[in-house]
Amino acid sequence: MKLNQVMLTLSLTLALAVGAQANMGTVAEKARAAKQHAAEIEMMLKSKQVDTAKVAEKAGLLHEHAVEIHNTVSAMDRANADIAKVQDAAQILKVLTESKLNLAKNATAKDRDALRASAKNLAVRAEQIAKTASKIGG
Repeated sequence: MKLNQVMLTLSLTLALAVGAQANMGTVAEKARAAKQHAAEIEMMLKSKQVDTAKVAEKAGLLHEHAVEIHNTVSAMDRANADIAKVQDAAQILKVLTESKLNLAKNATAKDRDALRASAKNLAVRAEQIAKTASKIGG
């Protein structure tokens, strides 16, 4: 009887680990896409003639990826220190993209440098999430 319980526990643990790895692959993919959008925003904002509609569109896509990342990792078990790190980073990325999305929608020429710095920061954060998620996901 004890052996059956141990085997069931091991099976469930393995299933959760495999599920976490698959989810981390999705997280890494979404984080790389978020990084790409943030880098594109940064490049757009270097131009003197900024297309604010395109910047707002990319900011929206960046935010969508941040929300998807957050939703995926928030359901995972925080027992693993790396997963907890990704969860915390995903929460920060989501909050930052929300605030920057609002700023991008109402941006003026004066906001360009601040937005560009924010986009660079978001790209770095997304890259960190992608690296950690890839490490966990295998």
